[in-house]
Amino acid sequence: MSRKKVGVKGFVDMLVEGLSPHTVLDEIDNFIDFAVFAEAFDVAQSKSSRGRPSYPPLLMFKILLVQVLYNLSDEKISEALADR
Repeated sequence: MSRKKVGVKGFVDMLVEGLSPHTVLDEIDNFIDFAVFAEAFDVAQSKSSRGRPSYPPLLMFKILLVQVLYNLSDEKISEALADR
């Protein structure tokens, strides 16, 4: 049997009120200037025409950051990426 949590807003409540869900990841994105990392990764990235194309280095850095923050295994982060 499910019970309604009093005082806790759901997703629909936030949409109705015009609020957007704000997460820790949004705060990190606002706090860290990822452009600095993007420049460093662009300099270090080697271009290879062989094999499957790789993920962009900045995206991989962000994935690893989320993996560490949420203490996710390689399998769990892979599942989360496939899910989203």
